[in-house]
Amino acid sequence: MVGGESSSVGIIFYDTEKKNENAVFCFYKDSEPFFKTGNKNELFKEMKKLDEPAKSEPTIKIFELLAAELLVFILIIAAVWIFIGGFFPVFGAFLFSALAYFPVLVLVYAVKSLYPAKENLEQFKRFHGAEHIAVGFYLKNKKIPALEDFKNSSPYHNECGTVYAASAVIFSAVLGTGFALIPEIGFLWFIVISFVTLLLLFLNFFNPFNPLIFFQRYTVSKPSEKEIRLASEGIRILSELE
Repeated sequence: MVGGESSSVGIIFYDTEKKNENAVFCFYKDSEPFFKTGNKNELFKEMKKLDEPAKSEPTIKIFELLAAELLVFILIIAAVWIFIGGFFPVFGAFLFSALAYFPVLVLVYAVKSLYPAKENLEQFKRFHGAEHIAVGFYLKNKKIPALEDFKNSSPYHNECGTVYAASAVIFSAVLGTGFALIPEIGFLWFIVISFVTLLLLFLNFFNPFNPLIFFQRYTVSKPSEKEIRLASEGIRILSELE
């Protein structure tokens, strides 16, 4: 199974079946493509270090800021539900807050991104798009994507963190709201609604027209030939590692 991670400086492709020991870091140095192989975690540290100058402040500060913004948002929702009164609305608000907090944070984190400079953000989105196409095409066709394959493929992909996060938010909202309405609809209907929602969200991952892919437009864009050639060669090198 092949996976990938992107930044504004390059892409890492890795083999999950070999405990990420087989990985390739693809990046440009002085306009020349470079490819380093090794352990995924070690290569990720190197990519993160190279990517740091593109960020205006340490990641943790931005993460804490987004966490604070989200916490206030969730507390407002919880306060409204508590104002309605009763055990079920209050516990429903708690369910939504507990289950939605992390995925919403991930979603907001991805949507806002970490790159204040437009050129760095756009470069990240192109690398991310090239990663999506390369991994998706290789998994589906078991061969290295050519230039035309990249041009004819969409950079949007169902198996992206933004899609998972959005799905988790929808499920937690239905779960919390359903629990709050148990006195009116009954516990059996609450179980049925929750199960059907979970099933539909799961099936939606196989939907080529998944509407939740919409969120990826903030983090993904069509790659240029520069990113295409880098990604194609990176996948080729990874496929040849033993």
